[in-house]
Amino acid sequence: MTDIKTNWAFYTDWLKSMLPVYAGLLNPGASETELAELENYLGFSLPENVKALYRLNNGDASRDTPRIYVGAFLGFEFLSLARIRNVHSEWKQHAANNYSGSSFPEGSIRVQYTNEKWIPLFADSGGNYVGIDLDPDKNGIAGQVINFGRAEDNKFVIAQNLDDFLEFVGKQIKSGACDNAITEEDDGGSSYGLSPQSHLIDDLKGIFLPQN
Repeated sequence: MTDIKTNWAFYTDWLKSMLPVYAGLLNPGASETELAELENYLGFSLPENVKALYRLNNGDASRDTPRIYVGAFLGFEFLSLARIRNVHSEWKQHAANNYSGSSFPEGSIRVQYTNEKWIPLFADSGGNYVGIDLDPDKNGIAGQVINFGRAEDNKFVIAQNLDDFLEFVGKQIKSGACDNAITEEDDGGSSYGLSPQSHLIDDLKGIFLPQN
């Protein structure tokens, strides 16, 4: 397993080479004060690998940039620490909602609509996220990477930790899949991810979930 700095540098080098406009959206790294402020709001510590990522880049500015419709992480917005706090605060209001859904592997993710210890890192424009789970079910691992959000009733483990997830993304880049997924859109921008004109979570489902 390689480390966060190596994996993230590989991804951002690819982004700069292939899609420099989106690489330019990445914010400078977060300060220790900013990280501490988020942890104080959450009431618990973030995993060291998450903090290491945010010391490199504090999310992206896609949400506030005119004529930009996708974010800097495989088409998803890379949430800044401020955006994590805002999203987390909004979702806390729904924590008690009745919910029926599923998780895979069974017993790895709590079958809930939302959870205060699910921390969103990457977001689409519709309220769906890839993030870390700090309150796993009995068979899960704290820090595992999962999907959750408005349209994500069926949750699944994407990777055991953030390091492994970014290493997986690097392997997809090396395979040529991400190069082949880049598509020029009618609005003058580009769509990109793991497959052409697709959605990151849908692509991850195709890779990590059993196919009927």
